[in-house]
Amino acid sequence: SQTGNNQTEGEYASLQDALEQYGIYDAVVPQYIPDGFKLQEIWVQEYPDMGKIEFSAPYENDDDNIVITIIQNNGQANKSYEKNGQAVEKYMSGNIEHYIFQNNNNTTAAWYVGSLECSISTTLPVTELEKMIDSIY
Repeated sequence: SQTGNNQTEGEYASLQDALEQYGIYDAVVPQYIPDGFKLQEIWVQEYPDMGKIEFSAPYENDDDNIVITIIQNNGQANKSYEKNGQAVEKYMSGNIEHYIFQNNNNTTAAWYVGSLECSISTTLPVTELEKMIDSIY
């Protein structure tokens, strides 16, 4: 049921909450966030001319960070991810192929669910990233 509750930036309880406010119910949000990480703020940025909405949830813990980004495209999903010369690793979870690659000091996992482009970028090791991915499904 829809409430007439218009929430603005920073007022979402969680990334899941923000997505649901926009009618997105796909399983794309990790349930597992490593200990000690604090959610900074939920950002929702609308790009009407491009027909897309970007949802972002940055977490921080001392020197480490995690950023979960979900982009809803009304058109075609088409994003080129910046990466260095290293090969892209494929990681299967929930019957979905996730692409994992290194860039500078970050490791990023990127995947698609329908018109949603999803990514998790972190300074943590790949094992933690894979645990976050597995916790989605």
